Amino acid sequence: MKKLHIIATGGTIACVPSPNGLMPGLGAKELLEYVPGGHKIEYTDLFHMDSSNIQPEEWQQMAKAVIKARESCSGIVITHGTDTMAYTASMLSFMLRDIDIPVVLTGSQYPIVRPDSDGRRNLHNAIIAASELTGGVYIAFGDAVIKGCRAVKTRTTSLNAFESINYPYIGAVANGGFISFVRPEPRKEFSCFIDIDPRVVLIKLIPGTSPAFLESVASCGIKGVVVEAFGLGGVHNFRRDHAMSLKKLIDEDIPVVLTSQCLYEASSPDIYEVSHTLRDSGVISAADMTTEAAVTKLMWVLGLNTTGTVISTELQTFQPGKLSTGKSSIGEHIAYSIYDDNGTLNVVTTRQILHYSYRALEASSPTLIYGYTVEDVSRSGNTVYQLLVPAQEQSEGISIANVRLVYGGIDRVIHLPSACIAAKLGTKSVYGFSQNAVYACSFGDTTFRTYALPINVTAVLGMMNDNRAVVASGSEIYVVELPT
Repeated sequence: MKKLHIIATGGTIACVPSPNGLMPGLGAKELLEYVPGGHKIEYTDLFHMDSSNIQPEEWQQMAKAVIKARESCSGIVITHGTDTMAYTASMLSFMLRDIDIPVVLTGSQYPIVRPDSDGRRNLHNAIIAASELTGGVYIAFGDAVIKGCRAVKTRTTSLNAFESINYPYIGAVANGGFISFVRPEPRKEFSCFIDIDPRVVLIKLIPGTSPAFLESVASCGIKGVVVEAFGLGGVHNFRRDHAMSLKKLIDEDIPVVLTSQCLYEASSPDIYEVSHTLRDSGVISAADMTTEAAVTKLMWVLGLNTTGTVISTELQTFQPGKLSTGKSSIGEHIAYSIYDDNGTLNVVTTRQILHYSYRALEASSPTLIYGYTVEDVSRSGNTVYQLLVPAQEQSEGISIANVRLVYGGIDRVIHLPSACIAAKLGTKSVYGFSQNAVYACSFGDTTFRTYALPINVTAVLGMMNDNRAVVASGSEIYVVELPT
């Protein structure tokens, strides 16, 4: 029997009547009295709060409680109010990267003390899910289990309050057991980073939104902006120029993430003329992320670079037989890669690519890569090509829809076929890989050539210098010759 741990935080599920209305009053021990026994469960009463009052400080407390409980259990259930549960689940997904045990959030629309409450079923189902799931952060509500950073509350009183947005449901609880709908995702070593920067604002555009209002957030101490735009990512460019205003924020080192007011399918500012200039201004597309995930991930990413949370890194260069030829601080960044571009050192960080000479002097303005990671680098003649992949798509192992090709001062988006699970660079082409085909797009071109593969590709391990790819098919490794 697996050992579980419940962390109680309040919410409707724990509410009891008071003179001023319902308020959280039950702890984990009282909640467990309403569900069948048979499980070995420990518990922590973290706080008794309406989830409308759950804020970034509480997220950090929850993350710390999970880390502590993880040492002595194999699954965790967090009882939580429904109003901000999707925000909490998204943030914990980022804070607790690749956690090796399931963390399942649940709550209810009606207090568990009511005879008709959905809280009893939800808590019982969450306990079952925490006993059966692999590592990760999830929401169990009704009979459904949802990936934490894909859940959105879509109903205020109905019992099926949450939906999975742009991602399959993880599974369901039925007949006292868990039914999986998707294959477990591969996990890396667990890492935790709970320092976040809450200075993020969400702005929902309406017809007539003033550009001056958008620009004003810079004077309020805001460090990141998420914009809910129209449809695919449309903004005003007539009479009121939103793109210009957002660029002013970016120029002040305030990242801007663009998402859609539509729940389903992805935003893409490249399709319509009215928003095309947004990409050139440095605006980051949230693609098919939920608004809750876009907001919390931006807080988390900004926290990676908040002064005092990361040791300042120093870049030093040397020549054979000589001492240091240059020394420069790269600031409060986390650097994860460095490569040469014809005498310019490119230092890849979580937020930007910094450019330095071999004397450690800044060679040019940083390349903004908020929300992207450098997947591959290729050289053709004197030009270095960089392939950037959305960090979320890369980390979650979902289809890679849009990549950026950066070279010689050019930064353009390439739309990969929807079936692609990986992207790599050759000497002359961008390659997208699906399970049974490879798609080739020449540098500077926009169309793909499709070539069938004789094997089922499960992973792309890397590229060789002669346009051959090393791929995995299950436990077998193959070298595949690619078209040029």
